[in-house]
Amino acid sequence: MISEIPIKNREEDVFERNNFACQVAEHLILSVKSPSLILAIEGKWGEGKTSAINLIKGKIKEISSDAAIIDFNPWLIGSLESVIEGFLVQLATSINQIFNTDVASKAAGRVLSFAKFLSPIKLIPGVEPWGTLVEKTITAVGESVKSAVDMAELDLLARKVAVQKAITELGKPIIVIIDDIDRLPPEEIRIVIQTVKAIGDFDGVSYLLAYEPEPIIKSLAYNDIYDGRRYLEKIIQAAYPLPRIGYWHLKSFLKFHLKSLLATLKLELSGTDKEILNEALDTTAIIRSLSSPRDVIRLINRLRFTANNTREEVNFADTLAFETLELKYPFITEVIRRQPEIFLKESIIEGDYITQDHLDDISDRDNQGDEPPLLKELLSKQTNSETKNIRSILGFIFPSILGGWGATSHEEATFNNRICTKECLLKLL
Repeated sequence: MISEIPIKNREEDVFERNNFACQVAEHLILSVKSPSLILAIEGKWGEGKTSAINLIKGKIKEISSDAAIIDFNPWLIGSLESVIEGFLVQLATSINQIFNTDVASKAAGRVLSFAKFLSPIKLIPGVEPWGTLVEKTITAVGESVKSAVDMAELDLLARKVAVQKAITELGKPIIVIIDDIDRLPPEEIRIVIQTVKAIGDFDGVSYLLAYEPEPIIKSLAYNDIYDGRRYLEKIIQAAYPLPRIGYWHLKSFLKFHLKSLLATLKLELSGTDKEILNEALDTTAIIRSLSSPRDVIRLINRLRFTANNTREEVNFADTLAFETLELKYPFITEVIRRQPEIFLKESIIEGDYITQDHLDDISDRDNQGDEPPLLKELLSKQTNSETKNIRSILGFIFPSILGGWGATSHEEATFNNRICTKECLLKLL
């Protein structure tokens, strides 16, 4: 099986996102007195945000070798109350480890002192619309200790200024990266955004957030009380959509993994089978149905099992097309599994597969030369692009549903183990 491992460097950048990474990296590297900056890269699940982050990290190191790159992983923190403290502890620890100087140790100590102060009273500076100052003294602190606290020590601003002074003395750019924020529960999403904006806004420190926009916007809307999108725009100075992966890049990515899969399974395709595979890749909507590199990896992992089980019995290109439908349009393959005869224009005598209704349906199609009514009904509920993609793939593996066999005869289909013949279809199912 292929693991969904993000790329590590530009040599692995098959989608040509290096220029994008360079531009983002240049913006993230601040001078020590530059105001804090929050940038974001936005993309859907599986489109390669983490890979883009790794490219950006590499470019940062190329441009500024002494920059500190800090990864903050809020989903590893056990509770909502610990997010702020966890962030500051991570910041302090990373500063100390990366720079490893007396100045760095001093800065780390100031940050830890700030974290210790925030932890017991859960002080959260106001960030509209839901920032509050909640002064809850933890039960572990005795009453006598509470009364002895010097109120001067509870000066948030003074402590934050001390942290800022120590960070400035470091004289090095600090970049904090927070990936996959959209995986967090809504409450933690709000706390992370709030922490970055109100607590971590130190001069010389920049932030790169990575997320799918909709879950973030929904969380910031606070059950539709606020306009989450507008609020996010107030927090993020610039949000960059992940560069789109073009058709040809995705096709090349799929072909590379198909070649690797065939070698791994030791499957030798005949000249005719290679032509059929090229036809599937060049003329059908298989590529257009895949929306991300993750889709390709998932398809290859499915195909690894199915192609191995049907080797030399079912045409590889048909297996690829069927698994694409299974991955992206499972409601179609469910019907194929349940009622295969309506896609073949011939009856199947096998157990309970055939019914009189199905035979009548086949007869109606013979008279009308049209696609199955059940398929029409399913497609009527899809978008126009989805309908085109499904028809394209179905027309490749079941040419009879489009009213004819075209250039492929039934005899050729049988010889080439195409699933438009009932024997091969049943082997696949």
